[in-house]
Amino acid sequence: MDSPVNEEYDYGDYIIEETIPSDSSEIHHVDPHWVEGYERSNGTKVEGYWRGGNSGYDRSNPDGSLDNNLRP
Repeated sequence: MDSPVNEEYDYGDYIIEETIPSDSSEIHHVDPHWVEGYERSNGTKVEGYWRGGNSGYDRSNPDGSLDNNLRP
């Protein structure tokens, strides 16, 4: 089995770090991370929050593209 690939995505207000098993494009792990507060287009204010709990979470990736599965 190959070593996992570590990826980092910078969305400006927050950064997502994840570990992708090199032997599977179907599942990847997202580490816990802080999401900064923001204002929606309709004026609703969303407070900042932690996403991922204590140990992160696994995401499925059926189309092989990480970009469309990690939209803010």
